[in-house]
Amino acid sequence: MLRQHCSSDFVDIKILGSAAGGGFPQWNCACRNCRELRAGTLNASARTQCQVAVSGSHGEWFLLNASPDLRMQIVGAPELDSRGHLRDSEGPGERGGKA
Repeated sequence: MLRQHCSSDFVDIKILGSAAGGGFPQWNCACRNCRELRAGTLNASARTQCQVAVSGSHGEWFLLNASPDLRMQIVGAPELDSRGHLRDSEGPGERGGKA
């Protein structure tokens, strides 16, 4: 995670994915790199689509370029998972909300 200093607070920047649309390997691609990664013969790692999360000093995260890989990326970044906490989309009496 990158940490950038802005005035008196810090901004956390988490790169969730760094591949082009569709990720790597591309599901519909038969190029040498995609074939070899699927076969396990390429010394590389699978990557999800490009997406970044940014947080200020209060622990609120903002997503930039939300991709279809969002669920997988949040599962891989526990600090972004809001389960157990009231979300903006939840009302009173729902999943931890107060009635």
